[in-house]
Amino acid sequence: MRILVAILLLCLGVQAQVGINTTTPSEATVLEVASTRNNTDYGGFMPPRVSAAQRDAIPVTTADDGLLIFLQEGSERCVQIYDGVVGAWKNVYCMPVNAAPVASNAQFTGTLDLGESLTASFTYTDPEGDTAGAHIYTWYRADDTSGTNQTQIQTGTGSTYSLTLADVGSYIAVEVIPVAVTGSSPGVASTSSFNGPVFDPAIVPWINEIHYDDVDADEEEGVEIAGPAGLDLSDYTLVFYNGLNNQVYDSLTLSGLIDNESNGFGAVWFDRAGIQNGSPDGIALVDNTTNTVLEFISYEGSFTAADGAANGQTSFDIGVSETNSTPNGSTLQLVGGPGNQPGDFSWTGPVAHSRGDLNNGQTIIN
Repeated sequence: MRILVAILLLCLGVQAQVGINTTTPSEATVLEVASTRNNTDYGGFMPPRVSAAQRDAIPVTTADDGLLIFLQEGSERCVQIYDGVVGAWKNVYCMPVNAAPVASNAQFTGTLDLGESLTASFTYTDPEGDTAGAHIYTWYRADDTSGTNQTQIQTGTGSTYSLTLADVGSYIAVEVIPVAVTGSSPGVASTSSFNGPVFDPAIVPWINEIHYDDVDADEEEGVEIAGPAGLDLSDYTLVFYNGLNNQVYDSLTLSGLIDNESNGFGAVWFDRAGIQNGSPDGIALVDNTTNTVLEFISYEGSFTAADGAANGQTSFDIGVSETNSTPNGSTLQLVGGPGNQPGDFSWTGPVAHSRGDLNNGQTIIN
């Protein structure tokens, strides 16, 4: 090595140009390195390869302005030059680092009913085109679309999830972490929005509270419907029956969604003036889609309907009633439980109303 340096110094002292792989270096150069000496075998110029610690150990001064190295530190691979004016190493060029894949547009398809299967999907991209591998899917449930009380329910490489009883009344989301077969991985995750709530098809809405008579002019008459949160009540109708002639005297097409008040259930109150005062009278809750009577109750006695959706059916007498001495603000209500169907509770009253809310003393479970 000392001999080579001595030869180079001697050459530099004798002439202005030094050539490596060439005998005719340019007049404008002090040192010229040719890519080949035989036009067959080619090579390149390799600057010194150093780590960050090794680079920082180089005893540079302002006189070393323009010193060149190749830095190798972790994933960083850069040609650097020393700036003697500011006393710092500057990047000339850095090799691109293999970027991790990115997931976007995470979503899932399927019916949000108990026992149904949901399937996740997303868009996979990788800057270097690395092949997709076994992605990681993590499923969550929450209390609402905002993700309140988010809880992980399943994680793994499978893209499907089957809804369980614990999911009823909850909202579901999926997170996807993209994985590449080669290159950097795993990548940047994407999470779907929370959708729901999850329904149990076996659970249907029911009449939960009524008011038809009081001490004044029958104020704030109406009917409350309870059921699973998120249920669209526009598919249901209340049909009012006169127990004297057993015929329909009024009907009310419902609207709105049931809110989540307790364990995935809630209640909605519907005002209806002119509800008859009994001896007896009744109310039927009808599923418009199937024209099925879900419930046919009566107060102050029972009777058999002579027309309408409940034609031929005998009403269930709830066993409690109101009179013209019932205090204002009172209603007849279902209480007790636990349960999620009308048969799980019992009628009571008149008691202080809870219009639009599940009743005091009513325990709801999934």
